[in-house]
Amino acid sequence: MLPSDIYYILFLKLVYMTSQEIYEAIEAATDELRAQHNATTKVSNTRARKAASEISKLVKEYRKASLEENK
Repeated sequence: MLPSDIYYILFLKLVYMTSQEIYEAIEAATDELRAQHNATTKVSNTRARKAASEISKLVKEYRKASLEENK
């Protein structure tokens, strides 16, 4: 599965994900960021920026899900 496929699936499921599932998605995106950050091509730099952007979105959703679960 390509990283872009993972992000698309996460986008579709984000509304229904628990905080634990979002946490696992954050870990996957972080792993992708680490892998692409150490590469030296322009494409890998683009993928690293995309992973960083996805982490930012996921953290916001994690915060929302966490608050909902604690109510």
